[in-house]
Amino acid sequence: TQFKLNLVSDHKIKSVSFKVIGKDTLFTKAGILESIKVEQKSGNSTVIIWFAKRWDYLPIQFETYKSNKLHSRVTATSVNY
Repeated sequence: TQFKLNLVSDHKIKSVSFKVIGKDTLFTKAGILESIKVEQKSGNSTVIIWFAKRWDYLPIQFETYKSNKLHSRVTATSVNY
């Protein structure tokens, strides 16, 4: 499944395509979370985002890759509703 999100880049809004690549279980400081994993590729860059089912699909982890090597990772450690 593919979908598009409008993102801001360089002070401009652009439409970015994402592909659902599966389900995953993340073990985080915020707990064990069932998630949907999506991917966006552009040239030699890849972004992977995990959305937590339990928290209404709030994004809980992001990873960026450059030339297939992990460049950065951000993971939620807590969520307050």
